Amino acid sequence: MAIIFLFVLLSLGSLVSEGQPWYQPTNSLEQYLPPDVVEHLKILGYRTPAQFVALANSNRGLLEKELAFQVPATEMNQILAQMQPAVQNIGWRPVYPWEQPVGLRLDRGFQIIRWQELLNRYGIVIPGFGEINNIPYCKPIKHQGDRGTCVAFGSVAFLEFEFVNHKGFSRNLDLSEQYFFWACKERDGMPWAEGTNMEAGRDVMKYEGTCREVTWPYSSIPSASPGQGPPPLNAGSEAKEYVYTNIEYIGSTYALELNDIKGSLRQKHIVVFAVPVFSSWYHSEETKRTGEITMPLKKDGTEGGHCMVLVGYRDDKEYPGGGYFIVRNSWGTEWAYQSRYGAGYGTIPYAYLQEYWYGGWIAS
Repeated sequence: MAIIFLFVLLSLGSLVSEGQPWYQPTNSLEQYLPPDVVEHLKILGYRTPAQFVALANSNRGLLEKELAFQVPATEMNQILAQMQPAVQNIGWRPVYPWEQPVGLRLDRGFQIIRWQELLNRYGIVIPGFGEINNIPYCKPIKHQGDRGTCVAFGSVAFLEFEFVNHKGFSRNLDLSEQYFFWACKERDGMPWAEGTNMEAGRDVMKYEGTCREVTWPYSSIPSASPGQGPPPLNAGSEAKEYVYTNIEYIGSTYALELNDIKGSLRQKHIVVFAVPVFSSWYHSEETKRTGEITMPLKKDGTEGGHCMVLVGYRDDKEYPGGGYFIVRNSWGTEWAYQSRYGAGYGTIPYAYLQEYWYGGWIAS
């Protein structure tokens, strides 16, 4: 590895000595596109005119769909034509060892070790520099199906994580989203609504708990009664065994302190939260592929609210707000199927939570 890196440095030195700089900065997307569109593209990983042009050449339909809110197809050709001179002058540089993909550790040359294998082998996980990541301590991704049960899925993921990692329960612990959601519907005052609210989830977490999955299995199929009750006779008494009272609720009217969330994640906890879902990322094929949730565009609409779980974070000045949180979703592994953090996981900018926080809680 050292020999390879030395060879790269020698090659770069020869370029500099010949008067050819090893890296030539190129124009930025900001010269061609509105700021909110640039922000949207950067989160998806398209940060230079070259990447923009490459996407247009490989999948013009996808690009037009991503920017349909802001850039009409007639303007796209003009923008691409303006970018061509900049693209022709691009310089390249090597990828240094500290820029390896987040969450991967190089061992014995270039062997890549998966998260779970790393955890089993060393007992710890070594995340990328400046990153906190609790994914290895989470249970497998679940799917809520066609029901509005995201609050139950986020809350049960939190319960399972806390009981397994902080109370010594078996990693096989499997709790019931079915019971948790029914209990929320008994409290939220909206028995007809398909979803529920974060306050109901907080109260069920602290006072009711949930039973085991085997006692009342989850059904992903909607019915006339959103809560689908009543539960089995012994479910209520069993649920009391899985109450969790040590949480600090952060409502939508509170001043959100990112450092409180980061501190909880650093202590190997996870965080339950809810935000509005904007149309631009909900319908984005790139977000479905990568899990990279983008900031809303100026003409955006909303699809409703959604509850997810924060499992880590990384400071990165390229993201709005100076970094992003790693999110765990409940839409199965079909969502974010090519995520850098694994299928079912994605990212959300700090600024998204600072501007659109609907409520949530951290372990206290």
